[in-house]
Order: sequence, then C-alpha cells, then structure tokens
Amino acid sequence: MQKKNYIWLYVSIVAFIALCGLAFVFQSIYFIYAASAVPIIIVLFMPDMNGVQWIKPDKSKNNVLIYKVQSGDPSEADRVIISFEPGFVKWNKRHLYFSLDRIPSLPQAQAEEFITNLSVLASDLHMHKRKSGFVGITIPNLIERSKSMPFTTNEVNRFTIRLSDLQRVASSRKLKPTVGTRRSLRA
Repeated sequence: MQKKNYIWLYVSIVAFIALCGLAFVFQSIYFIYAASAVPIIIVLFMPDMNGVQWIKPDKSKNNVLIYKVQSGDPSEADRVIISFEPGFVKWNKRHLYFSLDRIPSLPQAQAEEFITNLSVLASDLHMHKRKSGFVGITIPNLIERSKSMPFTTNEVNRFTIRLSDLQRVASSRKLKPTVGTRRSLRA
C-alpha cells in the first residue's frame, strides 16, 4: 500500500470521529448521515494484508527447501529451486516472497527427484519494496502460464528460477535512484 493511501485512511478515520463528535454535540441527524457514509471510504483505503504469502524455510512445519543447483555444463544456467509440498502455495494470493539470504548449493543429482515443476520467468520476479533481500513471485502470472500445462496448480511442488534472472532483479533494485534525490553536476 502506498503512503498516499495510508494518509487517506487516517484522514477518513479522523473525519469519521469528527463527524460522530459533531453529531453528538449538535444533536444533528445530518452529521450522523455523513458519519455513516465515511466507513465506506475507510474500507476502500484499508491495507490488503492477506495479498501476499511468505516462504520461511526455517519453519519446520512448512517443509520448504530453497537451494541453488550449480550446473557443470556451461550451456545450462545455474538455477534456484524452491521445493514444497503440493498445496503449500496459496494460489489466491498475489505475491509469494522468499529471502535471497543463505541459499545453500546442492548437486544436480539431488534436484531431479521432484515431480511437478513450474518455471518462474524474469518477468514474474520483483524485489520487495521495503524489505531488502526479499524477492517476490507474481502468482497470477504463474496461474496464467500453467493453464496450458497438463497439471493443475495444486499439483505443483517445485519452482525453478534461473539464477541470472534473480541476480538481474536484485541488481536492478540497487541501481534505481530513490525518488526525490538530485545530484549536482558541479565538481
């Protein structure tokens, strides 16, 4: 949620409280009518807390593994594998976030024992706006792409991401200038 929406949320809450106070002080039904319309505005600006899912491989109940598979063949790209139990991903969410910190490397042979794989493209990836080191996967893109596959999304138990795509997304976040910064050309 953008800062602008938070400001409007707070303004609408203050307006609701003010209108209720005015209705009480002046005993006016018109202030009550106005105050009853404000909750509709408040709902429009409320943050959507349930729109994302976080992968936390440290939690034992999730049974999620995130690891790098380094290819010995120069023609193949190194990959990051996210393996999980079928049904772990909540496909009704918009984004799935995971951390780039401490991703272990495993040999190629151990990465081939999973059944249903869905590739994550560079266009599906983005960095989290406020939490550094967290990469998001846009779930609606995966759903759209999986419609042509011979399996359903609930059967998927592994995401494959090219390491070069992750590095490109992470470096593009670092290269973007912050809003409002200006640099002088003077020496």
